[in-house]
Amino acid sequence: RASKGLETGEYMGSFGRPQRRNDVIAPVMGVDSVMALELKHEGQIQTNLTGGSMMSASAFSNNVCIQCAVLYTDLAGRRRIRVHTMFPPKTTVLQDTFRSADLDAVVAMMCMRAANAAFSGSKVLSKVREALIEKMAHILFVYRKFCNPPKSQSTKLVLPETLKLLPVMMLGILKSDAFRPQPSGQNFGVVSTDERAAALLFLSTARPQDITSFAYPRMVLLSQLDEFAGFPRTPQDGFPPEGEPTALPASVPLSSEFLADDRMFLVDTGLRLVLWYGKGCSPELLQDIFDTSTGVYRLRLGEEGQGELAMRISAIITRILESKSNLTQVVVAPAGSSDGAEQNQYLPLLIEDKNIALAQSGWSYKEFLKVAHRRIMDKMAQERAQKDFQAWEMLGYQ
Repeated sequence: RASKGLETGEYMGSFGRPQRRNDVIAPVMGVDSVMALELKHEGQIQTNLTGGSMMSASAFSNNVCIQCAVLYTDLAGRRRIRVHTMFPPKTTVLQDTFRSADLDAVVAMMCMRAANAAFSGSKVLSKVREALIEKMAHILFVYRKFCNPPKSQSTKLVLPETLKLLPVMMLGILKSDAFRPQPSGQNFGVVSTDERAAALLFLSTARPQDITSFAYPRMVLLSQLDEFAGFPRTPQDGFPPEGEPTALPASVPLSSEFLADDRMFLVDTGLRLVLWYGKGCSPELLQDIFDTSTGVYRLRLGEEGQGELAMRISAIITRILESKSNLTQVVVAPAGSSDGAEQNQYLPLLIEDKNIALAQSGWSYKEFLKVAHRRIMDKMAQERAQKDFQAWEMLGYQ
């Protein structure tokens, strides 16, 4: 339930559909379980704000109340009720809303709704992709219209500081296994039915931070590690003496301009790890990392006889696998692989590149920014045209 003026809308997450108006049923809820719901502004919210600023709120009089009660059975078989209460601030200034926007939450809500529509079959994928682009453009249009300085007449793309990564996140979602269209006439980025279903299910139930990691995966260079990557962090770094996490290397942009024949990259998509290496990668390193005696790639994680670089790479991969329960496999996709692993598993993850085979969503990042900008300017032009028409009608002409 929520304060007067707010109504709960659509429910999404790790549970069945609501049985009654505000009740949902979940057989099991764990630490990674997620429930998301929309709040609809259905009426006037009582406020006594002075000046309309979020920062001027005092006590709870300038906050709305959102409350959720969970009825569950604990491990001892006892019935329990846990009540969660939130008092988020309210404001009458639209700039405050954009200033406090949470990118992870915005992307997660958009992806959850799109995944539910695609997963249920109520909308075809092409319509879902179009809806995602249109929603992103509308958010940025509202910011440009109401929050941009009035004296600014620039035609450049204007993005709110908190949502400046929204376009690249949407591009990543459009190119992901969940919504990527099947290629036309080329064996590039083919998505199997099982892979698409797994991605859609993941998006409909994942945590916001996991969804943004899925939208823009983390890619790290393994063949040239920095000084500390792959080694345990020391107590001097602020970690306890026991169980220090392994330091990870810095991430690099998802673009082919960083690829080279002598390099090895690891990409964490949230659902799987994809390991790519060029044809000129060190044979000694490959022998230390992989066991190919059975004819397939098997990672030698933490085995004896590895060189220092291979041991550090093993520590990095092990830490990532242990930190994310959703990671179920490591896909090896060497350059020029005959099984299509590079074409279907690795290259589509380079979302900042242009993918000619993906006619419906193969834009590069720069091209997609132009698409977003064009849609925003089209909306601005439609608004001006509507105002001109209304002004003419006021003269009494038909």
